[in-house]
Amino acid sequence: MNPRERVLATLNHQEPDRVPLDCGSTVVTGVGAVAYSRLKRHLGIEGGQAQVYNMMMQIVLPEQWYLDRFEVDVVDLSRVFCEDPDEWVDWDLPEGYPGKAPAWVHLEESDGEWLHRDSEGEVIGKMPVGGYYFDQTYYPMADPVPGDVDDLDHQLGKVWTTTMAVPRPGADDEPGFYDAIERKARRLFEETDYAIVANFNASLFEISQRLFRHDNFFTNLVLDRPRIEAVLDGLTERYIAEAERFLPRIAPYVQVVRVADDLGMQIGPQISPKMFHEVFQPRYKAIYDAIKKHSGAKLFLHSCGSIYDLLPDLIDAGVDIINPVQTSAADMDARRLKDEFGDDLVFWGGGCDSQSVLAVGTPDDVRREVEQKMEIMAPGGGFVFCQVHNIMPETTPENILAMYDAFAARR
Repeated sequence: MNPRERVLATLNHQEPDRVPLDCGSTVVTGVGAVAYSRLKRHLGIEGGQAQVYNMMMQIVLPEQWYLDRFEVDVVDLSRVFCEDPDEWVDWDLPEGYPGKAPAWVHLEESDGEWLHRDSEGEVIGKMPVGGYYFDQTYYPMADPVPGDVDDLDHQLGKVWTTTMAVPRPGADDEPGFYDAIERKARRLFEETDYAIVANFNASLFEISQRLFRHDNFFTNLVLDRPRIEAVLDGLTERYIAEAERFLPRIAPYVQVVRVADDLGMQIGPQISPKMFHEVFQPRYKAIYDAIKKHSGAKLFLHSCGSIYDLLPDLIDAGVDIINPVQTSAADMDARRLKDEFGDDLVFWGGGCDSQSVLAVGTPDDVRREVEQKMEIMAPGGGFVFCQVHNIMPETTPENILAMYDAFAARR
């Protein structure tokens, strides 16, 4: 099987010739820029560049040497947005590694901190001294003003996650954008045999937290639900309209469409299953139906934490693939998930705990973790190997190599 055939078999719950491997097909299954740069130095790989194509989480676009060395099976369609060198500028990564940042991200250094400003000059994100990530510093709807719900496009433009990632904000409004992405997607499909993931922004829960601020969001869900639901309806309409515009252009070339919404905590869902069912599930279903109608692809949901209690509703809404399979969270035991939901869901991740094993364990710890998860998740298909969430900056080259070596030995 080639990589695309291997992934397609897995998505159809068939056992492939070997378990597919992902690193970098999404900004939640990738590798942090510092860990990536440290690995390159460890391996003596020279040249190239660390393109940080998601500045918020400091995720790098894996270069071809990485895809080849570890036999990665799936890539991010966003690669085609990263090809123009004029859209990248030199930017030193934490720990002094050289990197590239998107030219449209407005960065400013101040007393050792990095500030990110929106188009109106407001500081909306900050990387503190000694930090590895940008934190949100501005919540545009935290203090309600008349008409702010009706001015949703403007408010969304002041959320740092919408202004720090590829493609650049507003690119889809430029003449020829959809023709260009269709042409580039076709080329990626025809000139490689990778499976291709299209990352589609369709967050309801998480983006609402970033608009209102977490405390206001949860309070208003109880005390002012109509205001929250007005925003959710506005978001739902936007996502459905974008699915209609964008996805038919790339439908022949992508196998998976990824959406993301972090619904879980370490101990359980952030809201009750009842409230999720009433407020969010119907809107998810409307969005996911539109995505699947216009793409024909499998629907991949990234949702961190303990989401066991929400999985039946998510399956009913149309989720085919769940990630990151955070097996360290409550009720997220790998064997339990495989036994109860293995017929309905593909598990994309869960191969090695990014927090407590990959980042801070020994290489032997990493190998044991990978062997255990492969034994549980691989039989019968429906499993794409990836660590739980991104490879964190503090992860050593030795642990990264131990993970991939243990996977190769058991795949």
